[in-house]
Amino acid sequence: MSEEVPWPACFACKYEGRGRPCFQNDRLDTPRLVRTWREYQRLSAGSRDERKRADDLFWVWECYDTLAHHAPEKALELICDTLDAVDSDKEIGLLAAGPMEDLIAGHGESVIDEVERLAWSDLKFRQMLLGVWSQGNDDSEVWQRVLRARAGKRPESLSRKPTKPHGA
Repeated sequence: MSEEVPWPACFACKYEGRGRPCFQNDRLDTPRLVRTWREYQRLSAGSRDERKRADDLFWVWECYDTLAHHAPEKALELICDTLDAVDSDKEIGLLAAGPMEDLIAGHGESVIDEVERLAWSDLKFRQMLLGVWSQGNDDSEVWQRVLRARAGKRPESLSRKPTKPHGA
């Protein structure tokens, strides 16, 4: 049975006749996306020939971008899977200044609770947040929460004491 895709096909899938390279067996192929994103980033910073080869992998950027705009929870999962795989500060910075920054700018209100929780519990995630810029939203509540999260402040949602049942 096919899983219905909850977001539109990206530009590369729609107009370049690639099918859906981000899918395997009707499911998002997260390991392939992570590997291809890393290869795309590596080639993009390489020689002229490598940059030409990166053009063939641009579809992966389109996929991350489409998820960030149309499926924020799935995008955050993919960002976390990618973060788990990266092994350099440069890659962490690219992930921060690209997919994570786009996600916060476009859907910060819907993902900020999870972003705070992840920053509180995962030092590498908090490090990645250091590379995210405000996109002109310096005064927004979401951006203020991002600043607190990347500074290692405990999220308010985790600070609340559980309430005791009435009469306990």
